[in-house]
Amino acid sequence: MLMLIFNVENNRYCCNCDLIIEIIPKIPLILVPHTPDYIVGVLNYGGDSVPVMDFSTILVGHPSKNSMHTRMILLRYPIKNDRIKIVGLIAENIVEVRDIDPKLFNAGGLHIPNFTFLNGMYNSQNESIQWVNLDQLFLSLPLIHNDVKT
Repeated sequence: MLMLIFNVENNRYCCNCDLIIEIIPKIPLILVPHTPDYIVGVLNYGGDSVPVMDFSTILVGHPSKNSMHTRMILLRYPIKNDRIKIVGLIAENIVEVRDIDPKLFNAGGLHIPNFTFLNGMYNSQNESIQWVNLDQLFLSLPLIHNDVKT
């Protein structure tokens, strides 16, 4: 399965590429008051208002670093009535797509109640990568999941 690899601080994460529409540079967003900290604004994407979340804020409580490799991942988000909503996710150090067999991700016995979107861990001699289940991420976040297709 093709996985997009990215970082939060010194930890590596990946997500399935199936929902990815496009990866774009981090650009200025329209700020929306009274939203959770992880919603960093709205992007005008072809006339659609796209909410953008910061994955670093979701995980560790502070925004992603501004660097050359910090990007916005535009994702398809299935909602009711077979429609698609687009959601943006800011992540750091997006530099690689890799084919990783899902069977190589080990649950490791950890279950973190507020972070059910973190699936198993892939371990090799050189690295560890945590799998982010995007469907579960969408379901776990207020203001994002109210139209989830069930």
